[in-house]
Amino acid sequence: MTRPAQRQSANSVMPGKATTVELEREGMVVSVFPQNDTRMIPASAVLFDAITERRMTLPRSPELAQHAAGAIAKHSRRGWRIDKPNSRVHIDGVIALCMAVDRHANQPAPAQVVGWV
Repeated sequence: MTRPAQRQSANSVMPGKATTVELEREGMVVSVFPQNDTRMIPASAVLFDAITERRMTLPRSPELAQHAAGAIAKHSRRGWRIDKPNSRVHIDGVIALCMAVDRHANQPAPAQVVGWV
């Protein structure tokens, strides 16, 4: 029996390669997703568009709802991104959702064989 493919995004504060290797051994495809402006500004826009265009809704989870309520838009000269107002507010669930939605929206195209080598 084959297991369906699973994906996991690793953020910039991930404990290290040991965790990545463990997840890969379990059959998950792991991709690095640093939480910097270069990645989070476009990812935040993808999540915003998915929600405002009603392509997705948050599941009924009190914890995720609390994370979403605590999230703010942090503006910079490059654009805005999802962030937290201070270190006491937890928004990890929304950040994980943001990474997952961005990863889904920006899947690499499958490789195609063009001809014989």
